[in-house]
Amino acid sequence: MSKFDVAILGAGPGGYVAAIYLARAGKSVAVIEKDQLGGTCLNKGCIPTKALLSSVETLSQIKESALFGIDVASYKINFEKINSRKEEVVRKLRQGIETLFKARKITLINGAGKLTGTNQIEVSGRRVEAKDIIIASGSSPLEIPAFKFNHTSIISSNDILRLKEVPSGLIIIGGGAIGCEFAAIYNSLGSSVTIIEMMDEILPNMDREVARRLNLTLKKRGIKILTSAKVEQLKEKDGRVSAILSSGEELAADKALISVGRRPDSDNLGVEGLGIKLERARIPADSHMRTNIPNIYAIGDVVGRSQLAHVASYEGIIASRNICGQECQADYKAVPSCIYTDPEIASVGLSEEAAKNSGLDIKVARFPYMALGKANIIAKIEGFVKLIGEKKSGRILGVHMFGADATNLIAEAVLAIRKGVSVGDLGDTIHAHPTLAEGLMEACHIFEDKGIHTL
Repeated sequence: MSKFDVAILGAGPGGYVAAIYLARAGKSVAVIEKDQLGGTCLNKGCIPTKALLSSVETLSQIKESALFGIDVASYKINFEKINSRKEEVVRKLRQGIETLFKARKITLINGAGKLTGTNQIEVSGRRVEAKDIIIASGSSPLEIPAFKFNHTSIISSNDILRLKEVPSGLIIIGGGAIGCEFAAIYNSLGSSVTIIEMMDEILPNMDREVARRLNLTLKKRGIKILTSAKVEQLKEKDGRVSAILSSGEELAADKALISVGRRPDSDNLGVEGLGIKLERARIPADSHMRTNIPNIYAIGDVVGRSQLAHVASYEGIIASRNICGQECQADYKAVPSCIYTDPEIASVGLSEEAAKNSGLDIKVARFPYMALGKANIIAKIEGFVKLIGEKKSGRILGVHMFGADATNLIAEAVLAIRKGVSVGDLGDTIHAHPTLAEGLMEACHIFEDKGIHTL
């Protein structure tokens, strides 16, 4: 039997961040992981996907190089090298976590852990005891019973990262962030891509104006997008797959990616035997990240509040602070959401639709990328910054960006909403020129009817 101050189930961006924080605070920590350090984000999600997108961005720059006076005679897509670079990025980052664990004397236990008591976990016959426990078991791609993964032609977001060849045709069922990112990747690499979305817009959880702009952009690039469409049947034959829609239309491709969400990984953890509450597979946690059993915490995707890696890390720190006796609560009023298409999408706060439905007297201001000096310099003039604020007080309610580097630029808006910075204060803040960050400042000026670089 091994005893620790804290035991953590899962080594993803929630679990490993919590482990390092607790170890720095002087706690003895064990992390139990059945797969690999870094969890879904590092190994099967955020990092490898964005590594692929980085290669696609380089390809786009080559195609557009003539705009900058540079003629590229020829180029060749080497998918094997694209994949090997992706794996090398993942390996380096995973190795970095291993180094941090060793430096902080964090014990990593490989295996599937199961709660057998409020202070006890069993891993492959080994018993681990801890004063406090954090469940950070993550999530998995949601499988639709009618369209079960065969991992060859009907695939998950995990499977698509293991492809050795670019499919000539790809059907993507689900037009959310994951589906749109993979559509952008494989369209750029030469696949014929079709997105099928049941809702009336892709990105159904985003601001509708932003979602519509991405829809138009993807269509211009040759991606077929079917909204308000339902797949009734998937048929696999001779290594290919056909999707039959409720409209009667039949689509054929090499692969069908099922990208309709993720399911919390709460099975086989032993939580029900301890009386830990479950809500449709998710483990509810309060604002301190405690479950209904005070010394057992839950963070990240398994909680299901917001299945984002940065939220999992944030919740891991909140749980750790409470374990250390600091009594603090999570605050979700300013959570950034990012989609790494081209152009990128980033948002924080209320969408225009949600703001209108809130009953507040709002005002919306937009500033186009084409009016930014920096956007013209780098030939990235597609996009806009959209600011939603309360008309009378100038309180910032939401910011939505569609354009180059939006996923980095959104951080300023996140801080502004979190700290209650007004539209006027943000607009009066000096922004360096020429930068893309000026777009948010300019939107603030427009909100106050003081626009400079627009008519």
